[in-house]
Amino acid sequence: MKAQAVRNHSFGSLKLSASNAAAAVLAHPVTHFFMLFAIVMYLVYGGVVLGIKP
Repeated sequence: MKAQAVRNHSFGSLKLSASNAAAAVLAHPVTHFFMLFAIVMYLVYGGVVLGIKP
């Protein structure tokens, strides 16, 4: 019974942090888009330049 309560609590806080993260992403879509774009470009072109295949 106690384990179930702990599991529910941790799931609830996980859901809360997920919604907070979603709100942050929606609040700064351009920033996150450029961050994601930069990471993808780095992975693609960095991998090509270094000769590393995914």
